[in-house]
Amino acid sequence: MKTTQTPNPQERLDAIRQAQAEEAQALHNAAREAAKKEVLTVAQANALAKYHWKTVKVRRDPEDGRLWQVQRPGSIQAHEPMTREAWRAFLETGETEKPTPTSGRHEMVAYSGEGKKVLADVLRDNLSPQAVAVLVTRLLAGKTPEVEVERELTYFTNFLIDDVLGGAEALDRLAKEAGL
Repeated sequence: MKTTQTPNPQERLDAIRQAQAEEAQALHNAAREAAKKEVLTVAQANALAKYHWKTVKVRRDPEDGRLWQVQRPGSIQAHEPMTREAWRAFLETGETEKPTPTSGRHEMVAYSGEGKKVLADVLRDNLSPQAVAVLVTRLLAGKTPEVEVERELTYFTNFLIDDVLGGAEALDRLAKEAGL
């Protein structure tokens, strides 16, 4: 008759801890890989470009808000939004010069044109389309008894939907992407 030896409590505890450590490491690695695949916002792309390549600017494409408009010396190109890894690779292969390090001051960007267009450009450059969709849903959810304020908020909400996002269909799609 063969007898099986049961592990002592300390061995069992060590095995459980080892399994937990391996699972935690696997989750950590998966999170790092997911972060590498996350698409950058325009502001993140500009911050990364500014740190290494001062002459590259990114903004939302005025004709298709889903695209980036990448401005480099001598060229303006439209591109799909990129992950951090893809953006770095794009910058490495580009014809930009690395700047001298700066003191980390915020660089002012000048916009020109009609006020409504400038506001749309500023919002596109600094907020993801999903963030604008969430902002719109929050504006639509609240009402104020002040008639003039409500009129202004309705105008601004419609401006965000039509001029920044590109219409109600885009709002619905982006709100779903944002988890609403």
